[in-house]
Amino acid sequence: MGDEAGISGGDGELVECLKCLHNFGSVVFFDEDGLRDHVVLNPQWLADAMAHILNCPRVVQGNVAAARRLRERGELEDELLRRSLWRHHKFRQHQDVLLQMLHRFDLVIPAAAGGAGGGPSGLGEVHVVPSQLPFAPCPVTLPPAPGESWRLLFFDFHGLLCRLLPTLFPKLVAASTRQADVGVVGSLGLFRDSFRLLWMGKELTMDLLPHGRPQVVR
Repeated sequence: MGDEAGISGGDGELVECLKCLHNFGSVVFFDEDGLRDHVVLNPQWLADAMAHILNCPRVVQGNVAAARRLRERGELEDELLRRSLWRHHKFRQHQDVLLQMLHRFDLVIPAAAGGAGGGPSGLGEVHVVPSQLPFAPCPVTLPPAPGESWRLLFFDFHGLLCRLLPTLFPKLVAASTRQADVGVVGSLGLFRDSFRLLWMGKELTMDLLPHGRPQVVR
């Protein structure tokens, strides 16, 4: 393809050209492990794949319960994805690459990346859609035990980002799973406004406060 377009400087020049086209929005290309061998020539195709997940209909023939779990709990069963949402021929042959792409865009956490493995009640692999996760129940704040110090860090935006924070937080959840130092995520507890993960062998919790009109990341 590069030779036909007059790019004769080898792989390096081709990669730089693809990065430039990516920045202009003409193609989708990431020079990263697992993705650099794939170039999306039609970004609308990728947007359509995203929309099929984020706008999952209430009634999906043969998968009504799975569709409800996706909308209400953010659980995307692999069978629902492959047999219903991405059953169209334009997606069918590229489903694994699409999952990697959506993970890169922080929209879906593949089952392997989230560390969750099989789904509830033997439903098979279950991916996570952070923006569809339920909100966490209001936590009970307990005073520290004698001699115990809380290791807390607060980022207080004083209400400036109360509308933006709820949209950014699910992306933070997904982006965390792409970090090499992050271990188990899914089995520790995931919510739209709170999550726990293992980072360098230690449990880390992040949440938005207060509920309803978040102003602080803790």
